[in-house]
Amino acid sequence: MNQTCDRCGPAIGAADRADRVRCVIWGGHRRADIAGPAVAAVLAVCLSAGCGGHGPASRSAASPSVTHVMTTVPGSPQRMTPLRAVQQASIVVPNLSWLTFYRGFVWVKRDDGFVTRIDPRTDKPAGQVGGYTDQQHYCQGIGAGGGAVWSCSGSSITRIDPGRMAIVATIAVGKIAGQGRLVFADRHLWVITGRTGDQLTGIDATTNRPGPVIKLPAGCSDLANLAPGTGAVWVECPSFTPGASRVIKVDVARRAIQGTLTLTAINGFATPTDLWAGSHRGLVRVDARTLQPVALFQGVNTGLDGDVAVDGDRVWVRSQGGFLYRLDARTDRVTEQIKPDGQPGGGSVLLAAGSLWTTADDISYLLRLRADG
Repeated sequence: MNQTCDRCGPAIGAADRADRVRCVIWGGHRRADIAGPAVAAVLAVCLSAGCGGHGPASRSAASPSVTHVMTTVPGSPQRMTPLRAVQQASIVVPNLSWLTFYRGFVWVKRDDGFVTRIDPRTDKPAGQVGGYTDQQHYCQGIGAGGGAVWSCSGSSITRIDPGRMAIVATIAVGKIAGQGRLVFADRHLWVITGRTGDQLTGIDATTNRPGPVIKLPAGCSDLANLAPGTGAVWVECPSFTPGASRVIKVDVARRAIQGTLTLTAINGFATPTDLWAGSHRGLVRVDARTLQPVALFQGVNTGLDGDVAVDGDRVWVRSQGGFLYRLDARTDRVTEQIKPDGQPGGGSVLLAAGSLWTTADDISYLLRLRADG
């Protein structure tokens, strides 16, 4: 069942992670390769009173008579920490963008077409795979699962053997260029396809064959990253048209849409209980069962260049302006902000090998930070 809200905030522009090819909108930027209504530069969010109060998202959701209260959380952190106090290593990786972790290594997608493997034991690169790309083959995206690391070339998916450090399959699937998070669930890699991004296509990790294809009710631009044990795939579908933005929860095992929420959100991370996603007003926490926004962290913005990672009760928010925030999911408080000396720009964030890893896109560094604060 669709949940709606008639009063949504204004659309604004934001900087694009992939700044090799840029298009200016309202003084900001968008992903130049995103087609149709799925334009990821829109950061408005429908969070006004009564938003989403039109019943449950699925038959298993809470009764529509239940009153859902969204808490507004001030964005001021309880403490400030200098970046140098928690930084463990800085690793030069040219043209870096997205991150994943697989079989003991951190994998970095690069805008020049390569994927670099980082060994956490040495904090050094341990190989790369791919090749220089041109504008026709440019794409964003990395993920892991099913015995492989997955990336892309143009609209095709590339399968990387993590041991051999070689591309062992190239799968023509029609991937949209701007999808940065290649999500693995139910033995499939999930890719947004279709001319307007209105399809979710699985790739069987056993056969490398595309299918099934799940029709989406909106043009979409990216997926939320998933914590282990998260059965659903969350699809982010921002739009310039007021009230048209959607977040779609898909049960990929049953090939069925579980529910939609009228919410313009990006850079999400989903757990079995919550979706955490960025908006222009701050980070939004959504109840995964009812699809109701339950908390807004004011001013804790991912922006288009940011990211979210969740480890138990710790929620890390990567931001272009504020760099890095830590939230406590038990108390819904902003417990810490990590501040750099300079302006490293936006980036991805990943929890792996006992540390927090984040890219500094503007200065081409991968930073390893202590995560036990």
